[in-house]
Amino acid sequence: MDTPLSQPPPGRRRKVRKGTFSCWECKRRKRRCEFKPGSSSACVSCQHRGLPCLSQEEYEPQTGSEQVSERIYHVENLIGVLLQQRRPQHGAIGDTSGLTIPPSPSGSSLSITTYLYSILPSPSDTSSILSHGNSFRMPRWEGLTRSAPLSGPPPIEAQPIWYGRRLMHLALRLQDSNIPGWDASKYAQIVAHCVSSIDALVSSSDGIETLMLEAMYYVNDGKLQEAWLRCRRAMSIAQLLGLDRAGWTNNSILRRLIFGDRVMSLELGVAHFGITNYGSLDSVDPIARLDRMHVITATRMIERNLRIMSGSLDSVKTETLAIDKIMKKVMNDLPSGWWSASIKKPLSTLPEENAMEETMKLISQLNHYWLLIQLHQPLIILDLCCPVNDGSNSYSRTILASSCRQVLSRFLLVRKYHGGGLYRGADSKAVSASIGLLLAHIDGHRDSTDNALEHLRPQDLDLLRDSLDLFQDLSRPELERSTVQGLLALESEAASGTYYMMSTAVGDSLRLTIPYFGTMSLIPRPPGVEYGGSDSLSLSELPEFQPGGFQLEDAILQPGQGFSSI
Repeated sequence: MDTPLSQPPPGRRRKVRKGTFSCWECKRRKRRCEFKPGSSSACVSCQHRGLPCLSQEEYEPQTGSEQVSERIYHVENLIGVLLQQRRPQHGAIGDTSGLTIPPSPSGSSLSITTYLYSILPSPSDTSSILSHGNSFRMPRWEGLTRSAPLSGPPPIEAQPIWYGRRLMHLALRLQDSNIPGWDASKYAQIVAHCVSSIDALVSSSDGIETLMLEAMYYVNDGKLQEAWLRCRRAMSIAQLLGLDRAGWTNNSILRRLIFGDRVMSLELGVAHFGITNYGSLDSVDPIARLDRMHVITATRMIERNLRIMSGSLDSVKTETLAIDKIMKKVMNDLPSGWWSASIKKPLSTLPEENAMEETMKLISQLNHYWLLIQLHQPLIILDLCCPVNDGSNSYSRTILASSCRQVLSRFLLVRKYHGGGLYRGADSKAVSASIGLLLAHIDGHRDSTDNALEHLRPQDLDLLRDSLDLFQDLSRPELERSTVQGLLALESEAASGTYYMMSTAVGDSLRLTIPYFGTMSLIPRPPGVEYGGSDSLSLSELPEFQPGGFQLEDAILQPGQGFSSI
């Protein structure tokens, strides 16, 4: 069976000047073409050398390199036909369990395009995958399908990046729908091996989009480090292409990249990327204004956290309150009712289009309150590191608890309507909010002045238990559930009078890996440890706690127990 790829380019033919009788071989040798009377149609020179004598009125013969290229072209197409014959052709969805990833193809054996074309699912399988997946219900999908529509396969002559992007779209659909017999990770591995790992293929706007799709896939798969690496690489390419010099006012891809970098940097406990051209805050779109503010404040939080990590605590509270003031101002500038309208009724009672619009607002609100958690939580961690809580950070404790409630309430609304794997970023933020809320209550039980959180404790515990029921679809559900359940038990003991504090001591107690702080434990306060009476206490004075003493890789390579998981 032949394919459209197997049609070689036609030979070259040109107009011959009148009176020209020499053959191609004599023309090449620049000699006169002589014929013996009564002999064959071949000239004397061609007869002597045993060569075909072709008139210039015939097609021009191919050179040696052209003949080799045509042979390689023919062999590639034969391999492509064989690979296509091996893939499933039935109407139902096929099985990819036997699909293997070959060595990186080279132009002298099998071209990348031919290979990627051969492993695309058949049209019937593609239709089945698209009908099962729900990624069309993902808000802010714009900018990731503009040059690679999902209807119909990419053109045969398309660049490898088109095929890589198509395979990542299919991987995201399969990841969301979890169709039996199909493994989304196979397509993601093929793209990583044959497309996104080759700089020449991703050094374009199409390559940036493909890397973004990969990052989304790994976020949903619970592999935050792999997602972070793709995001950083995409931002580097954006800088090389000059996309950052124009700002992000009309560039949705750049906005997503910068925001994704700030969120993942906060979760992993690392520095942010260097792009700082955020554009103006005077946008007519309230969500665009909110996005810009989120990036600006997240950048300042990361810089503050890096100072905490180095042991510099002098201006931590001042900087926290300054960022808090910015967030309050932009929050109040949004239209009246924008913050409450989304939580009045379930999304299932709305038409599809309205439900997606409300989902977009809910996700933006969830991100805002999650950033408030990241803003005030470090002060509560510092409180818990002190032997006694004097109530000086009660404002941050109140904002932390309130923000955690807002994140969890929106998480419940979104996840009860949107199942599947495309909202696991919201799942991870809900885990962080659950842990943050319990830490706020544990810190409140230590307050010797006034614990205002006690009035809302029963309601908060019910909210946490409702959220636990939806954690089963997380990338590591047993670990995350056990962490929250362990903190619930500690909070109950704290409410009964046990005085807990944070320590870096290794023991049998519950361990949490906290970005910019490292791995820490909640332990009962050792007997005989009393508060020294000073208005502030440096971490370096605390038992078994040395700021900056933990290694950065502790926060990166040991994710999962709470804040560093996505």
